[in-house]
Amino acid sequence: MQRLSRLLPLLFAFGLFVSLQACGGSDSETTPADMDDERMEPEEEEQEAEFEEEEAVRTETLLRFPLADEEGHYSLEFIFGVDHDPEVYDGIGEGICTNYRGDHFPHCYDEHSGSDYILNGGFETMDLGVAFVYAAADGIVTDIEDGHYDRCHIDTENLGAGNISCDGHEIRANKIIIEHEFGLVTKYYHLVNGSLLVDIGDTVTCGQKIAQVGSSGISSAPHLHFQVEDLEGTVIDPYSGEFSQEKSYWVEQDSGNGLPGETCAFP
Repeated sequence: MQRLSRLLPLLFAFGLFVSLQACGGSDSETTPADMDDERMEPEEEEQEAEFEEEEAVRTETLLRFPLADEEGHYSLEFIFGVDHDPEVYDGIGEGICTNYRGDHFPHCYDEHSGSDYILNGGFETMDLGVAFVYAAADGIVTDIEDGHYDRCHIDTENLGAGNISCDGHEIRANKIIIEHEFGLVTKYYHLVNGSLLVDIGDTVTCGQKIAQVGSSGISSAPHLHFQVEDLEGTVIDPYSGEFSQEKSYWVEQDSGNGLPGETCAFP
């Protein structure tokens, strides 16, 4: 987010049937009565098919949107995604980037390793206590950090340099890290101080409230930095696209408004 804050002056110029059928044979003759005994009731057959379908599909973790946008809380215009441009730039070059579909700044910025979702209304909306963060999938909390100042902002006296000010407080983000099945990890940064609803070792379910959106750490305004990694720490862009990968890690990459869907894969 630090690099983003340096680029904010530029912003001002932009005003997802598996069908399984069991069939069997026998060397012995089967009578109609035997077939009646072996035939499943329709409801049992449907339940077994659903179970087999789920077992067949669950080979990966898919994610729901970690926020709720029913009231339009989050910016649709500015979503800063993972940068897929391998080059590292300085100064004004920090605006040179490529997101999953080939868009450039302000849809990403240089070396950005997650997706930033900006809270509309800034601190005013944050103070209402309505901007909750949700677990993107079932998992176990492996790390948290809380207790840090959550009203960090751009140092307006040094706007050109893009400095972040936490008003004299240590610049550290409140965060939650969750490990999921199939080697996926999600990270949630810049949370409101004291808003964390989980602790290390807690088991969480997809869609469970875990904290609130804030502006702690290297943050120019209230937003959620959502980061996906594998167990080795390699960043994964959850969005599928020409410049990321063919596979999407979202249950629904676009729910119709430009944001991922809020439905869990296996509710």
